[in-house]
Amino acid sequence: MPYKVPRDEVDMPWFRGVVQTLQPIEKYFRAEFYGFSNIPSEGPALVVGNHGPFAIDTPLLVRHVWKESRRVLRMLGDRALFTVPVVRDLLAGFGTLEGEPNAANYLLERGHLVGVYPGGVREAFKGPEGRHRVKEYWGKSKGFARLAVRTGVPIIPVACAGIDDIFVQLKTADELKDSWVSRLLQQYMNNPKYSVALFAGAGILPLPSRLVYEVGAPIVMPAVGEDAARDDALVERVRSEVADKLERLIDQADAKRAKSLGGPVDIAVAAVRDFADAKLRRSL
Repeated sequence: MPYKVPRDEVDMPWFRGVVQTLQPIEKYFRAEFYGFSNIPSEGPALVVGNHGPFAIDTPLLVRHVWKESRRVLRMLGDRALFTVPVVRDLLAGFGTLEGEPNAANYLLERGHLVGVYPGGVREAFKGPEGRHRVKEYWGKSKGFARLAVRTGVPIIPVACAGIDDIFVQLKTADELKDSWVSRLLQQYMNNPKYSVALFAGAGILPLPSRLVYEVGAPIVMPAVGEDAARDDALVERVRSEVADKLERLIDQADAKRAKSLGGPVDIAVAAVRDFADAKLRRSL
């Protein structure tokens, strides 16, 4: 049986302490934040973003939402994370719930901000050809759109440009999908979607690639209620609109990021990526 997070409320002293300890990570990635005034100061909303490897983008997003609005963004995590005893307790303390169907609805009914990554593992471990794209990695995931239509909450798109550059993929998840490690993981999770990729960074650390977060304007649902949520064409239209706006938002954030690039750290990161792509990846 999947692990069930027992807590509804967040341990706020612990949460505030974790948020504070994330400051060096924010500096490491030289993170920039734009548009966070679009996060509502009260009431429920569904925050939808693009996803990077190992969810490194998530803590900084949660930290900055807290800094700007003093609201806890309740993320929904992949079920795989909640099978690991220590990790699941850390996530619970950070306000994360297991990404099961009723979790988001439960939180929205109580007025929370809820964060989701429709692309999940598939998007986080996508190959370099999918850099800064989301639509093709969301697959058939439209539950977030159906939930927003059913409940009438706005969807807030949040882009993170640069998150696809913090590691070099020497072997993609598709290339390793038949490896013994991936087969063990798929067997353990009882799901073929789980596969590993082979990453390279700055030693054991990710590359200090500059991250730029951009929050878009709320997307209001065109119709609301149970009947509307059963309209597959309407739900697909909402899903497509969110994906399109999120990809444009990523490009917008990437343009701002490009203006900041060029310092010694950026030059070093580019050199490592070029070397890994030209030498390491081709030799494996």
